[in-house]
Amino acid sequence: MASNVYQLKFESLLEEFKKTLKRRERETFRITTFKELENTIGDIQARQHSERRPQNLNRLKPFLEAVRQFENVVKVFFSNDEIVPFIWGPIRFLLQVVSADTEAFSELLGIYESIGENLPLLLQYKNYFSANPQMGRIIFPIYEKILEFHHIVLDYFQQPQWKQLFKVTWNTLKFRFYSIVSEIGRYRSLVESEASPSQIEDFHESRRTEDRRFETEMKDEDLRRSEAVYEWLRATNIDTDHYRFSEIRKDNPGTGQWLLENPTFKKWFDPQFPAIPPLLWLSGLPGKNVLASLVIEEAQKLTPTPLVLFFYFKRNDSDRNNFPALARSLLAQFLKQDRGLLLYFYKKCYSSTETELTSPSLIEELLNFAFKKCKSAYIVLDGLDECAREERSRITQWFRKLVEDLPTSEPEKLRCLLVSQDDGVARKDFSGITSIKC
Repeated sequence: MASNVYQLKFESLLEEFKKTLKRRERETFRITTFKELENTIGDIQARQHSERRPQNLNRLKPFLEAVRQFENVVKVFFSNDEIVPFIWGPIRFLLQVVSADTEAFSELLGIYESIGENLPLLLQYKNYFSANPQMGRIIFPIYEKILEFHHIVLDYFQQPQWKQLFKVTWNTLKFRFYSIVSEIGRYRSLVESEASPSQIEDFHESRRTEDRRFETEMKDEDLRRSEAVYEWLRATNIDTDHYRFSEIRKDNPGTGQWLLENPTFKKWFDPQFPAIPPLLWLSGLPGKNVLASLVIEEAQKLTPTPLVLFFYFKRNDSDRNNFPALARSLLAQFLKQDRGLLLYFYKKCYSSTETELTSPSLIEELLNFAFKKCKSAYIVLDGLDECAREERSRITQWFRKLVEDLPTSEPEKLRCLLVSQDDGVARKDFSGITSIKC
């Protein structure tokens, strides 16, 4: 048995991986067996043959065999029976999710094949590891890299819009995967050469240097992409307005408390059981923007934290009184709160002929994609009466359709608060929407 330090390192790594999973996934993965994985692979093969779109699932064999041998050797270092189930479980889940998409499934099999070809077959070195407990310094990072890969792909293929993302972002993401494959291959070389402790230490030092360099490059690349996208969006900065309205409330403690206690508002705001459809019109005299700022901040306090998207319209300001300006601002807010959108937005920006996003069809495409991808969002649009009649109608109809067309299985996904003076135009645009007067 290895020293306690490796026992603790494995346990800590596994616990950190579990934290990235949903409760149901943790429970399912924990008890997944190799036999269940084999049965799933068999079911997928049979279904694909019946549909005349077979894939070569034998590409999984190098990975599966390497992990089975890993399981036998790793017991020298790790007494917890959950270590390999948390490899089998994610594979089984991913194969089930991705198998319906021929291209994505083939790509996933290809990555597993590459990892398997670079994993060492450890059984022939079992005596080497048993005689050298410090060799856990090789076993541990191999497991770490497998979990890192599974964390990335689980997060990727659990996104609501992964099929659309796949076509645009997968090739870029593969760069990260092959970095993982390459590093696993280096550990295989250490095993096959039966490296000495000093050689392993030299490798780890070079790895730390390489990791720092790679992390810096990734951050620099993300920054470059972000700057390009934000420049393309040229979104109006509404944070200054929000800060000003928040400061007004600080100078007047208790402002808006009546709204938070309003039964109609509570039904709309409820994170789990919103009013259906989750649309609300807040109407009344000027000064409602202070109430809008309160709702925004209350939504930002929720756990788990939803996306909170907002906009303050302003009359006679072309950057603040129309649908394109609103859309660009919301897209920038999406990007700030969901970095998973960066690659998709960047690809669209890169392929666009516009120096500034103005195309109505592309604006709506990006907005629709972002809203479909998000798991939960609160939308607060303040001052719609500041817009011209045509723009008011366009904005209202677009967001009414967005919310009213939510699947019956996801009524809690989006909530939209529309804030406007109660005039004839508003009563027509907001007909049928639950309202609160202030």
